[in-house]
Order: sequence, then structure tokens, then C-alpha cells
Amino acid sequence: MTNNERISQLEEMMSEALKRIDNTLEQLRQSDQRQQVMLQALMQQTDTNTAMLRKLSEHDTRLGNLENPGPKNAA
Repeated sequence: MTNNERISQLEEMMSEALKRIDNTLEQLRQSDQRQQVMLQALMQQTDTNTAMLRKLSEHDTRLGNLENPGPKNAA
């Protein structure tokens, strides 16, 4: 095998390796994008859940006040 043939073979191997690296990087980028979307959805759901828990706590407090009126609310 001549030096030119070896160089050509090495160039081809490097080209294939670079293609595999590019494909891997693209897959990682797409995976990262999906994870970002899922994280945003989870953050929104957490905000919604927090708001719902706050409202439930307020309702529970109001219900408690109705069931056990303090001196202010006693008739």
C-alpha cells in the first residue's frame, strides 16, 4: 500500500468518524431540547399545583373559621 493510499484510507476513516460524532451531537442536542420542554412543563405544573394548594389552604382556613367561630364571629 502506498503512502497516498494510506492517507486516502485515513481520510476516509476520519470522515466516517466525524460523521458519527456529528450524528451523536445532533442526537444529544435533540435530547436536550426534549428535556428542556419537559422541564418547562414540570415547572408550569409545579406553579399550578402551588397555586391550587394555596387556594385549598385558604378554603380550609375559611371552613375552619365557619366551623369554629372565634369571639369576633360569635353571634
